[in-house]
Amino acid sequence: MRPIRRYTKEVEELKAGVFLFNGFVSNSYLITGEKMVVVDVGVPSAAEAIIAFIENELKRERTDVALITATHFHIDHIGGIDVLKRMTSAQLAFHPLVKEYLAGRKIKFPPLKKWIKGLIPVWRSQAFSLPSIRDVLRAPIAGYPLLRNRIDHRVDIWLEDESSLPVNPVWRVIYTPGHVEDSVCFYHENSEVLLSGDTVLNITGRGELNPFHNDRDALCDSFAKLKALKVRNLYPAHGRPLEKEGLWDEVITETELRMRAILEWRRGNKESE
Repeated sequence: MRPIRRYTKEVEELKAGVFLFNGFVSNSYLITGEKMVVVDVGVPSAAEAIIAFIENELKRERTDVALITATHFHIDHIGGIDVLKRMTSAQLAFHPLVKEYLAGRKIKFPPLKKWIKGLIPVWRSQAFSLPSIRDVLRAPIAGYPLLRNRIDHRVDIWLEDESSLPVNPVWRVIYTPGHVEDSVCFYHENSEVLLSGDTVLNITGRGELNPFHNDRDALCDSFAKLKALKVRNLYPAHGRPLEKEGLWDEVITETELRMRAILEWRRGNKESE
């Protein structure tokens, strides 16, 4: 197995022409090719780091970035899109449910009790420095619970399930609701690579379904869809890349262990009441 190459201190070269940018609120990915795609640019400083890398390390033009997208419409995945859009003039693409968010519908977030058990461990595991106040102020008012979402640019492309990724059609869009309603993953069949967003994470080192979700049944259905894909290289939005044979078997095992622990915890609480 080819080891992940550390390209610079913050940037790692993965398979299928993918570069990982870590150190931000979520992992950002650059998919290279004749035209490039950026996935999950969570804060403006991530957008600036990506452009600096393209120009200084890859020796390419920022206008080679032709598409900006996200695995879902949460602030830690879209906070840098306005800055990146202005820097590149790339097209913007989301799942069609984002139309409803931009029209005024609030994003459905998991219940508050799941935040402590699900979200906080994920954020604690993320290798990032808290974004500066400047970063927060430059981010769009979008991707937050209870707020009307607004971005400064129009959405050019709506990503349908099983469609090819615009400008780089060897990648496929896989609709995977459960964490949130508009979640998608991006799949490169030839390299067995999955950009799994917040659907499948790697906080434990073995991979696991995201415990921070608003529809467990939908998440399980999405996982069943992903298990039908041959995946040897998992690139999540939170946690380290996971590259190994039998990857899904480990994810299943870890998920079952976590679910069993949650059920036992709930059972213990009921017995103590």
